[in-house]
Amino acid sequence: MHPAVSVRALGLVGLLLGAFGAIGCSDTANYETRQIKRPLGMAVTCADAGGVPVGLDGCDGEGVRRTGWVLDGDEAGLVILDLDTGRHFDADPFLPGYNALPVGGVPLTLRGSADSRFVYVLLGRDDELGGASLLRLDTGELDPRMEGVRQALACDVRDFALGRAAFPGQPDGVPVALVLAVCPEGSVIWALDIESFGDLDIGGAAVPKWVVPGEALRLGLSVEGTTAYVASTLALDAGAGALPQGDLLTRIDLLAPDGAADSRRTVALGSPGRMAIDALGEPGGGLCLESPAPARRPTRVRGAPAVSPGDAFVYLPLGEPAGIAVFHGNLDRIDVNAPLDGVAGSGNRLLAHLGSWDIPLDSPAIAVAFVEPESGVRAVASTENGDLVRIVVTPDEANPVPHVLEAAEDQTGSVASSPDTRFGGEWIASAYLTRPDLASFGSAEIVLLSDADDLYRYYGIEFQGDTRLVLSETWTATYEGILPGTRRCGTLTFGDQGEVQLVDPTADFCALGVVAGVHAREGDVVVLRPELPVACGTLRGGVLEYRVAAERPERLVLAPAFVSMPLPEPGCLEGPVSFEIRVEDGWTVVGSRTGFLHAQVADGDACVVPEDADPLWNGRAYAPVPRDPSGRVTACPSREGDPQFSVEAWDEALFQNPVMKFRVVPGCRVGQGFLPEVAPAVRDTQLMFRTISGFAPLDVSLSGLPGAGLAVAGTRVFGTDAANGLVFEVDVEEMTLISTRY
Repeated sequence: MHPAVSVRALGLVGLLLGAFGAIGCSDTANYETRQIKRPLGMAVTCADAGGVPVGLDGCDGEGVRRTGWVLDGDEAGLVILDLDTGRHFDADPFLPGYNALPVGGVPLTLRGSADSRFVYVLLGRDDELGGASLLRLDTGELDPRMEGVRQALACDVRDFALGRAAFPGQPDGVPVALVLAVCPEGSVIWALDIESFGDLDIGGAAVPKWVVPGEALRLGLSVEGTTAYVASTLALDAGAGALPQGDLLTRIDLLAPDGAADSRRTVALGSPGRMAIDALGEPGGGLCLESPAPARRPTRVRGAPAVSPGDAFVYLPLGEPAGIAVFHGNLDRIDVNAPLDGVAGSGNRLLAHLGSWDIPLDSPAIAVAFVEPESGVRAVASTENGDLVRIVVTPDEANPVPHVLEAAEDQTGSVASSPDTRFGGEWIASAYLTRPDLASFGSAEIVLLSDADDLYRYYGIEFQGDTRLVLSETWTATYEGILPGTRRCGTLTFGDQGEVQLVDPTADFCALGVVAGVHAREGDVVVLRPELPVACGTLRGGVLEYRVAAERPERLVLAPAFVSMPLPEPGCLEGPVSFEIRVEDGWTVVGSRTGFLHAQVADGDACVVPEDADPLWNGRAYAPVPRDPSGRVTACPSREGDPQFSVEAWDEALFQNPVMKFRVVPGCRVGQGFLPEVAPAVRDTQLMFRTISGFAPLDVSLSGLPGAGLAVAGTRVFGTDAANGLVFEVDVEEMTLISTRY
């Protein structure tokens, strides 16, 4: 039965069911009305008025009817609907509601053929065959009793795609279904000849295969279907000269046999930069008590690789840090945050400084698809927070920078939330209003700045102006806070001249931003937390604190921080010891995505700050000190501009980084003689606020949680909302939501 005929039949069935419903009004059961429960993916096919399949590039034609095929994991079947009318195909008219077409097993994902003739469903377990399989359904034979053709598979199948691969005597390739699987001997791609589909021996010589490094995750294809791009992950480092541990992307030429020269290339995604550091670690010890096996790194890959027209670019959706990795078709990595010669406005100096090469997103990318509106090639990406964003691929006069989020027409300024304060282990909302004894940013107001009508100062926090440098994230200023990444395990070494060094061969103290100094506010302090309290000579205590006298990439020279705590003597503190490094008499300023900013790098065996380093690479804030040694201030609460502080003190206390600027204003209390004075800050007191970037990307808010995959038909993009059980249709030219269907 053709799709157009099935819709008319569906109308008759609906009338009959309505009539029976009116007669049987004694039935009070609450039937499920939601049609889509747990979407695993979606395909779109098109046909003309006579039911003849139309290729996906012709779906915008006059009189063409579009059919949506949604794979439902809970229903173990296909929810089929007419995308033009919203009517559902009912696979069992004798049961209430519209029923999914059973696929006979545990479904994983689906694809539609480019000519709209077939829909394929990958099954992790086939009820009929007993193992994995690939099911093919003829879209021109839509019927409740349709069974399709089943091709038996093996191993743990992960993904599949429809393309072309070379066979003996067929060097230009034949149509195939490419199946990605993880087998005991390793990951593999099988090429299933469509002409023999259903009768193939998956382990036989008639089925070509290509080996994939690591554990296979997702599969993408070039537009022509002759080049495969496979995302995989390698659990452990294979050693020198081999592929590194972590996420990989492999390009495979399907017109060449596996092992042929220049037929494949594998690249590692590598580190996402300093954005990966856990920025808000809690103080504590015990890091040396256990020596667990090397932890397996979680993969960042969230969706299948997407390939642009002409195989020019490959986009890979990534989780935290959320973004999209961009490659040339030959897998040369593109640093999208580096400035381009002669292109004004290109580059993002903050992300480049953090070592990030990816397109930044506020939420993990789930799927990417390429489209070609009149403005040129664009990519659209669905994100976990329910947005569909558009990305410039081919630059034009209005958008001269490629591989960036396209900007919406209306832009606003960035916003900071009201700061909350953590004191004594408890959070106090807007403590600047009720606790004058605690530090703040010196203001309780949102103030319109006089030099710009659209810029504001939020509770003492002022943005620098470039909204693209502002990430939507949480910032925390912590008094004498721990430098991110410095809660570690090391050992002490002792020199002939009494020099004591803390050594950690796995660390790079330069990259972590550790600073040496012999006076307060000049250097950091090391807090040693031995497993058992120390009682050795004149040294006593369970927590030992020393100043960093000199820093090296893998070791720190220690000096006494207090007269009452001498340096350990040889034999006093043997074996591994847990430690952390803190700022002294200052505040660490750390973003949950940006991390701790600094400009320090390793130069041989020394830590240096390059002469041309931007002073805005700064993650340390210091509160001003009053003129009077007693700490006398004018009034409580302390406010920015108090005349009891010198102008120089206010100027020196201005914290600035590329994102914002503010001053940490000390708290005050009533002291002797009932006069107001500075209240000393307590270690681990925190001021926390959230920044929301004023940069508005060109997007469509879909709400809910977008399901896996995007289907492109003509100039429209289709997808699913897993949270609300919807199918959405988006016009990618206008970036507007056309319809949502249940």
